[in-house]
Amino acid sequence: MGESITVFNRKNINDLKKEKGCGFWVASEKRLRNSEFIVCICNNKDNKEEHETAFFIAPISQIERAPEIGKGRLLIKFSQYHELRIPKARTILGLLGRQNPIAYFDTSELFNQLGLDIENLTWQEWVD
Repeated sequence: MGESITVFNRKNINDLKKEKGCGFWVASEKRLRNSEFIVCICNNKDNKEEHETAFFIAPISQIERAPEIGKGRLLIKFSQYHELRIPKARTILGLLGRQNPIAYFDTSELFNQLGLDIENLTWQEWVD
């Protein structure tokens, strides 16, 4: 396995559907294009129960530039996803205090740390 990413954001699955992906990030386009999976982690300090919970995983299918949003902004797209509920994911991954909302991980290491088994995930079709 290669590399995957986590994003720490205020969005939920409905927001991702409205945006037709996960965006709009300033990140290395080359590195995103080479990433296998995206894991979204909730950044909502107003909801202590959900804050830092990994709630979404998807194989990355495409990276689109979004110049209408801002220079260098990218949208991460996917064709399928799986809903997660992994509390304290940010702590588990050692990301507390980190300013950058995007983190890169070896895919095997990421799955191992979060207790994910790719073979046991039930993928749902992503419809834009």
